[in-house]
Amino acid sequence: MTDLPDFYAVLEVPFGASASEIRRAYIRQACRWHPDKNPGRDTHERMLRINEAYVILHDPITRERYDREYLRRRQMKAAGTGEHGGTEKNESDRQAPVFDAELRELLRKAREKAAELNDVSLADIMGMCGSAAAGCLKGALAGIAASLAVLLCLLLFGPNGLAVMMLLLLACLLLGTLLAGGRLLRKFLSRR
Repeated sequence: MTDLPDFYAVLEVPFGASASEIRRAYIRQACRWHPDKNPGRDTHERMLRINEAYVILHDPITRERYDREYLRRRQMKAAGTGEHGGTEKNESDRQAPVFDAELRELLRKAREKAAELNDVSLADIMGMCGSAAAGCLKGALAGIAASLAVLLCLLLFGPNGLAVMMLLLLACLLLGTLLAGGRLLRKFLSRR
């Protein structure tokens, strides 16, 4: 790997962009170039770059190392020197490799993480949202069931229905506490 990718250009943000600007740009680019939104277009490599850019730029430590090399490259380009530190005409003046081994390793890991992110489809993301919605629906149904139980107690027992309902709830709470305590006690005793 001899070339340092310009991740700021990939996300279309300026150098020095804030973390929230980088996140917004990542979401915008991911929505724009996701393969599920662009069937028939070769967007896999583009999404890989977008994910890689986000992995590098959203982590402050990794971003700091990347920025150091990015600025060094810009300064060398402005000074008219080659990527190895010497002038392009004088090959004998070459200095250190393009970037250090730690940054190279960070970029390799970012590429792997980007490949994992690329495998997540919009259907998977929507499935995750569907699971959350199902949990909300279960909670709403439990609330409706509780309301119906209160109404049923009022109908069956009249004005004393709320007192009966409170006694039933208290009994359920006590039973649940005893069962949970029994499980904890069993775990404790099994460890000895």
